[in-house]
Amino acid sequence: MGGQKGIAFFNRYLSKHVNLVCVTIKENSQTLPEGYPIKNILSNSLTRYINPFYFFTLGRIIRDEKITHLIIEHPYYGWLGILLKWFCKVTLTVHSHNIESLRFKSMNKWWWGILWHYEKFTHRNVDHNFFIQDDDREYAIHYFALDPKLCTIITYGFEKDKVPVTDEKNTAQKLICKTYDIPETEKLLLFNGTLGYKPNLDAVDAILGEHKPNITGNNRVYIQDHHLRQ
Repeated sequence: MGGQKGIAFFNRYLSKHVNLVCVTIKENSQTLPEGYPIKNILSNSLTRYINPFYFFTLGRIIRDEKITHLIIEHPYYGWLGILLKWFCKVTLTVHSHNIESLRFKSMNKWWWGILWHYEKFTHRNVDHNFFIQDDDREYAIHYFALDPKLCTIITYGFEKDKVPVTDEKNTAQKLICKTYDIPETEKLLLFNGTLGYKPNLDAVDAILGEHKPNITGNNRVYIQDHHLRQ
């Protein structure tokens, strides 16, 4: 998924500048060497977010690896990161991919307000905040009362340094058409995003609304969201 790829890219290029140690869940597999050690020690279960024993596990890693800076992805491990900051004397940063509580609000989760206060608590008690775009940064500065000097934007990166050439586009089109049984004469508009996330779904609706007059006759719309196909 996009967020997972974003973390992988972030770690890959951060490790070129500092000695990086990554702690992640057991089911995360490393298919290619990334140039930094990966410790698959966290449980796959959601109960990992409230497991108090990880304080001792991570504290031992911080001591053995002589860690000086700790980065948590999303606010969920905020309680743990803050305890490690206090007791292990590390500099703590939270790497935010969006305002998580607002994401769950858009999904009509009743508990989004509880997460909002916890998210605010996390951001206010770290040493620095990374946001993925300016709207999130401005929201957090205003509603979480953060110091703007402690908020940095690190956008979602990509590795291509130039626009794909025609041959690459044609190869990709043939692969997509073959995979989803679409005639190669069809024009394709590829939207990459998880449709369970309301802003992505709103974007698809906006695209279809804008181009609806052009979607006529034999033209078809394919929406692919992981294993969901319409």
